[in-house]
Amino acid sequence: MKTLQSAVVVVCCLALQPVAQTPSQPSAHGKSAESPGVIALKQDMRKLWTDHVVWTRDYIVAAIGDQPDAQAAANRLMKNQEDIGNAIAIYYGAPAGQDLTILLKEHITIVVDVVKAAKAGDQAAQQQAERQWQQNATAIADFLQGQSELAPTDAGRPHAKAPVDDDQRGRGAVEQGLGCGRARV
Repeated sequence: MKTLQSAVVVVCCLALQPVAQTPSQPSAHGKSAESPGVIALKQDMRKLWTDHVVWTRDYIVAAIGDQPDAQAAANRLMKNQEDIGNAIAIYYGAPAGQDLTILLKEHITIVVDVVKAAKAGDQAAQQQAERQWQQNATAIADFLQGQSELAPTDAGRPHAKAPVDDDQRGRGAVEQGLGCGRARV
């Protein structure tokens, strides 16, 4: 059960990772120097990533509790990855949107593997899935870094390491009975 709790903490903390952002730089006139397109992209991405957190949590809670809506939550979560890719495609082209969608869907597929292994108490499979998850998170960060307005100057790289740091803090929190977010095990 402790392994399952740890997996929930890891998944919750990863889902709550912030999207790499650069603060707006005011111009000489005190207004944002960002174009309306960049501002719209940031607003759209903020909503999509908020949805990502909500659907990730819903899936995890349903899957762990063997709820009948687990598959519906998983399907909606996968659709959210397409929505994120489509939002990127508007600004960076269809190939970039497709590449990000593939990476994000892999990320969610690995989440499913982490949860399944944790539920089964299979620590070796869970650790393998977590390694794959970390590699995928690094690939996502590398992709985002390549999209200059999404994550300029190494902004994405710290987020690839953050899940490891959050996992270590999260495991301590579980051991103290605090948990992560509102997910209950």
